[in-house]
Amino acid sequence: MANEVCCSLSTDVEMTAIPSTPVKENKDINCISDPAPRQVSDNELQVLQECLHRWRTEVEQDVKELQEKISKLEAMKNSMYSDETLKQYPYQLHAVLVHEGQAAAGHYWAYIYDSMNEKWLKFNDIAVTCTSWDDLVKESVGGYHNASAYCLMYVQQSNMEPCKLS
Repeated sequence: MANEVCCSLSTDVEMTAIPSTPVKENKDINCISDPAPRQVSDNELQVLQECLHRWRTEVEQDVKELQEKISKLEAMKNSMYSDETLKQYPYQLHAVLVHEGQAAAGHYWAYIYDSMNEKWLKFNDIAVTCTSWDDLVKESVGGYHNASAYCLMYVQQSNMEPCKLS
């Protein structure tokens, strides 16, 4: 029995003794032959099929529950801003403050919307450059060079006065 491996399942089904697979030597490459068992009993196959079926059913149920939760959250999010009283006072995103680095140290910069010229400006140390909305999103949503927006500033549209920033 030196070359045999014996396993048992927790379901009290004992697996058939399987001889270990010998290593075949190849002059170019040392490789192990197919590790699959040479024989599987009907009981072992039945237990495996039942387990796989149960696990699949459980995963499908979990996915269904998660999809239902996502749908409910999306409905809540969409209805949150449909309140007519909120629509009376529209706000526009005016500035985004971004931090890159760790909690204790890093680099800061800001994006400010130039309403007169209808473009975004990036204030980074002594450099002020025009930038696009796509670049603003890319550099401030997180994951980009460890940078994330940490403050968003809005201006009530009725109070906005065009002022030239550039």
